[in-house]
Amino acid sequence: MDTSCVRNRIAAHNRLCHPGSMREAKYLAVKDAQQPQLMLFACVDARVVPHEMLGVGCDEAFTVRRFAANVPPYGSGVAAKETEAQLTFALDLLQIPAVVVAGHSNCGA
Repeated sequence: MDTSCVRNRIAAHNRLCHPGSMREAKYLAVKDAQQPQLMLFACVDARVVPHEMLGVGCDEAFTVRRFAANVPPYGSGVAAKETEAQLTFALDLLQIPAVVVAGHSNCGA
């Protein structure tokens, strides 16, 4: 697989965030602290951009991507502990007021 196309796209995107770019003001506004308004559990499917699916900006959603947007039940096990840590960070430290689980049709994950 030729990765040069992907590398070129990443480099072009990074140039948009450099000083003097149109995105610089947006970056400077959020660089010191995140203040998302929702925690979003979304699918890992690469065809889906979770925050766009809900019509919010990328800085408005604390996004956790999981296969099929699956949130494991509370309990023991690695997945449950990982999810507990994510929820604790989002709800207790970031003080996020809402949690959304957003799946989609025709999932390829």
